[in-house]
Amino acid sequence: RNILRDALSRRRSEGVIDGTKDFLLDRLDDALEPLARSLSGKAVWSEMKENARRAALSAEERKRFTDPSAATVDGASHLAAHAIAALCARDQDVAVHIAAHSAGSIFMAPFIGTLRSAFAEAGVARGPIATCSLWAPACTVSTFEEDYRPFLDTGAIDELALYTLTDEVEQDDHCARIYNKSLLYLVSNAFESKPRIPLFREGEPILGMARHAGRSDAFTGASPKVAWIQAPNNAPAGDPFASHAKSHGAFDDDEATVAGTLRRVTAWGRGGVLAGLKARGGTADVAAVAPGAAVPAPMFERSARSSRERRIELNRES
Repeated sequence: RNILRDALSRRRSEGVIDGTKDFLLDRLDDALEPLARSLSGKAVWSEMKENARRAALSAEERKRFTDPSAATVDGASHLAAHAIAALCARDQDVAVHIAAHSAGSIFMAPFIGTLRSAFAEAGVARGPIATCSLWAPACTVSTFEEDYRPFLDTGAIDELALYTLTDEVEQDDHCARIYNKSLLYLVSNAFESKPRIPLFREGEPILGMARHAGRSDAFTGASPKVAWIQAPNNAPAGDPFASHAKSHGAFDDDEATVAGTLRRVTAWGRGGVLAGLKARGGTADVAAVAPGAAVPAPMFERSARSSRERRIELNRES
């Protein structure tokens, strides 16, 4: 938010421009993107991605591939991966499920490979990932193809669900009411290695954007192990493929999204709910959970951040 406000304050006035509101907002976004990129936006984003990579490395790997003088201990997600592998080696009934929202998909990308190696070292032949749910992931399509796809294709990730907003809703979203599209548009157009150049070049394809997700044929094929859920859809809450999120930040606070994710988690190993999936117009017509398999409704409370943002919205409306 501070980067965007700084960019907005440094933008020169261009006088009165005739046209529609959408046209004006798009032109404002065009001006904000390169400013946000240069005002530490890309640097901060790149550092975050590098930190995610380092966290998945052992101390020896960090010395070899990063700063030799800085790394004296294993990375945090490397430690977590080996602890999980040890647990799964002791108890064959333990299943690992991953859910990641936005930049969480970037953190999980190298973690999955580290977890697979940890499973092999611990002598665990299965998995390691039962289900993986990506809510509006901020990772690039190329990151998905490099870090997720090989494990999906080999069954190391058994089931995967991708959640995105529809592109129309994505473009109606905003960042702090300064940038007039979703955060993923800002990341794609300004913070990644290949910035958008208006009229000449699109930004970097981001997996969590509906306009780019189809670049991976993992989500355009007929695999019964993969689902692409576009939000908001009309599936009722409780349906494993329901999502009523209307903004990038809403997925982890959307009861339908969370309940649907938990429903797939609890159904895994009992026939699952992905079998027989038929994608249809951004919604899903799916097989029910195995007969007799009761899935309790989760106790759902909004986060403090979500409640605070809702109060701000109500204050603006009043």
